[in-house]
Amino acid sequence: MKSVKDFIEKKLKLKVNDKKSKVDEPANRKFLGYSFLKRSQRVLIRIASISIAKFKDKVRQITFPTRRRGFLTIIKELTLLIGGWGNYFSLTQTKSSLKDLDGWIRHRLRSYIWQQWRKSKTRYRMLIKFGVSENLARQAAGTGRGAWWVSKSLALTMAFPIQYFDKFGLPRLMGKI
Repeated sequence: MKSVKDFIEKKLKLKVNDKKSKVDEPANRKFLGYSFLKRSQRVLIRIASISIAKFKDKVRQITFPTRRRGFLTIIKELTLLIGGWGNYFSLTQTKSSLKDLDGWIRHRLRSYIWQQWRKSKTRYRMLIKFGVSENLARQAAGTGRGAWWVSKSLALTMAFPIQYFDKFGLPRLMGKI
């Protein structure tokens, strides 16, 4: 650490912050929102878990059901967030986290839509309108489960497949990279 610090400070004329600087295994460190994963003699760049948590918090703020925003406004806000975030983290080498986040965002949007419908009759009518069978729509609309649970159901994934959100221009994180 001392020799690297001397080189940076004397040769490159840069200041090293002792509080932030540390010599350690790459897997134990994070840098500018990235962390590193050691896999069979290789080090992979991945998104730090703290960055993912902050991203999810921003998505939660945008899709909070009591915000009373139109669906298109929410899609526009998410498009900006996903575009910027996806571009910044385009160096990641672990694509599974991006795929998981894509699914989570759409899950969150289905939950938002479900909460906007409020009443069982409205939920039933709208599910039928979106092409869900009467029996499946009746089961989903009559359930006592919460919006998050129902948003994973077959009825809502049939009514709002990935292509539905693509139609509104919502980008995919996996498509960015």
